[in-house]
Amino acid sequence: MFSNEEYRDMHYLYGLCDGNAAAAEREYQIRFPRRQHPKRRVFEALHRRMGETGVFQPQHHVGRPRHNVDREEEILDIVHETPSISTRYIANRVNIPHPTVWRTLNRQGLHPFHLQPVQELLPRDHQYRREYCRWLLHKNIDEPDFLNHVLWTDEAGFTRDGIMNMHNLHVWSDVNPHATRPISFQHRFSVNV
Repeated sequence: MFSNEEYRDMHYLYGLCDGNAAAAEREYQIRFPRRQHPKRRVFEALHRRMGETGVFQPQHHVGRPRHNVDREEEILDIVHETPSISTRYIANRVNIPHPTVWRTLNRQGLHPFHLQPVQELLPRDHQYRREYCRWLLHKNIDEPDFLNHVLWTDEAGFTRDGIMNMHNLHVWSDVNPHATRPISFQHRFSVNV
């Protein structure tokens, strides 16, 4: 640790040597042989600190900085505008660390609720579904054992749209909105296995 007087002399010599930290280090050793000799990194850090804070001594902050109310409001406005936004996108947009966005949202009681994929129903589908249900009921009356011969499976579907990771789709809210994402499986090319 150096005194203010020593820092003053270091800063003076750094300027005298045109910002050359190695030359300033050598000059400091020549001019002040009885003092503790700083390394060139000390000269560079001192100059940077003087430009940023105007203070000789390094500031030793304890812990994480307190939250900024303006920044917090900006984050909440973005989430209110687009509830399905990613925290990484917010962090890049506001220029803050990603975990800070998470802490802010959690402090406000917001949680990421995942979307439930559901079959997109079109107006014309209602009639088709009714016809199928009537047919199935009549078929079951005519052949009571019919449903025992139907193979019910969990199918694996492959489409040319690729794989959608539903884990990455969410909505930020303080209560579960039971949000859904309509997916039109029946109206696109696919192969079921």
